[in-house]
Amino acid sequence: MFLVSKQRLIALTTICSLLAAGGLAVPPLQAQTAPASPSTNPTPIATLDTFLDAHPAIEKDLEQNPKLLNDATYLSKHPELKSFLDSHTAVSTAAAKNPKALMNRLEKFEKSGRDIPKADLAAFDNFMDQHSSIEKDVRKDPTLLTNANYLAQHPELKSFLAAHPGIQQEITEHPCGFMNAERHFEHAEDKVEHPQQAKLDHKPPTPPPVPPHPMGPHK
Repeated sequence: MFLVSKQRLIALTTICSLLAAGGLAVPPLQAQTAPASPSTNPTPIATLDTFLDAHPAIEKDLEQNPKLLNDATYLSKHPELKSFLDSHTAVSTAAAKNPKALMNRLEKFEKSGRDIPKADLAAFDNFMDQHSSIEKDVRKDPTLLTNANYLAQHPELKSFLAAHPGIQQEITEHPCGFMNAERHFEHAEDKVEHPQQAKLDHKPPTPPPVPPHPMGPHK
């Protein structure tokens, strides 16, 4: 019993000595925490698109007259736009340099469909999967999505769009761009869900067999 107690006493003494000397100092919490992964920052044009989506009246004005981005009178009447430009240097610099070019870039960005949330694309893709005849029609002619007669003949599509105002707005602005984005989304999903099939679909063509030499095999 004495030996055990003595060994414990020696161990405790050693630990206390190390703590006093800083040998077993506990590292700070910051050092123990794994660094957070860097967030993905939106591009200036995407930020502008988000702002204008939230302010459709301003967007309509700027589409008609991009020079309003530099109009002091207009900015004083729309302090939310002035505040946005003041806090987004890249956008304000581009607007000051060439407002028309900036609005053209914004239009191309919207037509590309890169501003459409994946959740909206997934919801629309799911709807298309359940309505193959509609999918076939709108892939041939995306403008049918905004055609009143077609929507009247397909109340399920009309109801879907009414229940998803964000999707309806994107389609109204750029029906072809929306369908292109949905198609890219569908292909990306197929690659994730069926990677082997995707490899087969993109398998390089097999080279044609080499015809036998007229003189026979080389010896």
